[in-house]
Amino acid sequence: METWRSSLQKCGYSVTLSCDCDDESVLKQCDIIFIWHLERVHESFPWWKRATSKNIPVVLVPTCWHAGKRFWGYSFFKQAELLIRSFFCKPSVLFYSWSHCRRIMLTKSALLIVNSNAERNLLIQEGAKPASLAVIPNVVTQASVAVGSLKWEERTRVACIGHFCPRKNQLALINALKGSSVRITFVGGARPMHKHYMNQCINAAAGQHEFLGKLSHEETLQVIRTCKYAVSASLAETPGSGNCRLRFDSACA
Repeated sequence: METWRSSLQKCGYSVTLSCDCDDESVLKQCDIIFIWHLERVHESFPWWKRATSKNIPVVLVPTCWHAGKRFWGYSFFKQAELLIRSFFCKPSVLFYSWSHCRRIMLTKSALLIVNSNAERNLLIQEGAKPASLAVIPNVVTQASVAVGSLKWEERTRVACIGHFCPRKNQLALINALKGSSVRITFVGGARPMHKHYMNQCINAAAGQHEFLGKLSHEETLQVIRTCKYAVSASLAETPGSGNCRLRFDSACA
């Protein structure tokens, strides 16, 4: 969200970050409410509900993980999660099902910003209106990497880029490479609830791998320019992320 705020401010917009959807002072000063996540409805739907009740247009970044819905009972699991989190944090969504909240946000938001055409097509299949979808590719382009890149034979790094969390599965990658000569350069920090997971990864690596922490966009590009390969061990990603990985590889080739 901080990255979105920075980008919008550079375009001349005034942006307020808030976690309290019941704060009337925030809602009163907004022309648009910008919400993150179609799957974590316990976080996003209360904001959506409050905004639409006041006729404030909602822009939603879905970040949908379709891979996760392939296993049996996923919908039941998400419903249980919604009930538990809502009971303690957001009582306003206690009487809604996870699938209802998701469907309403998908079909009635003013704008959905998606990462790829693959994600766009999947959401259309689920009922989203084509006119309400805007694609902003989440890719590393050849042009942004080409300047200052090392020659192929000079590159030694294998990079794994992304914040640390169980879904991104870095710990499994580290354990799989134990005893090998492969050294991974990990780029990314951890959100507060995943600090312990990141420390687990660092301890499990036992010095075999390189951890650079959270870097700026330009610093990350500088790392990519020294890499021969990129690796992802994620259990689930936004549709189209596989294309992004391939684009990364082609940019480094």
